[in-house]
Amino acid sequence: MIGRWLAAAPATASRRAFSWLLGVPDFHTHLRLAPLQSYRVQRGARLCELGCGDGIGVIELLLRNPGTTACGYEADAAALARATEFAKHCGLTDRLAFRSGDLAADIPAEVSAADCVLLLDVLEHLPDPARTAAAIVAQLKSGARVIVSVPTRLYPRLFGRRYHERIGHLRDGFDLREADALFAGLQRVRFRYAVGPLSWPGVLLCYRLPWYAKPTLLRRTLGVLVNVVSAPFRAIDLWNGSTVSCSLFVEYAKP
Repeated sequence: MIGRWLAAAPATASRRAFSWLLGVPDFHTHLRLAPLQSYRVQRGARLCELGCGDGIGVIELLLRNPGTTACGYEADAAALARATEFAKHCGLTDRLAFRSGDLAADIPAEVSAADCVLLLDVLEHLPDPARTAAAIVAQLKSGARVIVSVPTRLYPRLFGRRYHERIGHLRDGFDLREADALFAGLQRVRFRYAVGPLSWPGVLLCYRLPWYAKPTLLRRTLGVLVNVVSAPFRAIDLWNGSTVSCSLFVEYAKP
């Protein structure tokens, strides 16, 4: 379950119970990052997440892959502080380091040593994703993997244009052909679409109701209730494809 480890972080009893039962409160996170729950890397591998946010992706992989180490880069200071705190409470400080870094400005040198680079819902926030992707590909060592998660063009239509823009998306989305073009020179290993029609009711409940954008006690209360109600949709996200899904997960390898 994505983010169940948040229950270890200091919070109220109700928040700990919610994290233990349902993981992170964001419904979409469970669907777009579901492949990470079964992803395995070789013991001793070095991971690097770019634009790591709260650290959800890289922490999930470290907890599920003993013997691995990682670093995460994030430009937002508040998100970086939360990621550091989560790593501390998960007992990962000896295996995971978070650092400040603006991916739009520069690519960290650690990418050249990484066995696996994570770009989880990052490219759509960048002014020039093609330049960033090309710079990453150029630095990768032979055999390294890149894990990419991006929204498709259905995302703003289903989640709502207002929400889509409020969270900083600069692109409406990508299709598989465009993702392959961004990472030209790499071999596509696998891909998976997520957030299909069976999950749309959960998305509409979580993101399209008018109260969602208002930071009030009502939002927090209803948000918990809605996430509980929408939880079953996490298990039935089975009908997916290029024309009906809001999220795309791709893994690439450098020859």
